[in-house]
Amino acid sequence: MKKVNQTNVTTDLFVDGKNVGNFTLTTFDNGTMNANFMINDAATFHGTSEAAQDLVNLVNDSISQSKALTTKVN
Repeated sequence: MKKVNQTNVTTDLFVDGKNVGNFTLTTFDNGTMNANFMINDAATFHGTSEAAQDLVNLVNDSISQSKALTTKVN
């Protein structure tokens, strides 16, 4: 049985010094991934485009990372 390694990374999203949310990504060396997002301060998160853009960037980076891992397996 082949062992599948995993990596967990959590990134906090800050707006004006407030932790408004976090994004946790678990990737596996076979290219699969699990992403979780939590909003800690909804009013501040939704009151600015900064946090939303940070989240978009994290999701895009995560998908790229998954794709890169998939190509290593094949």
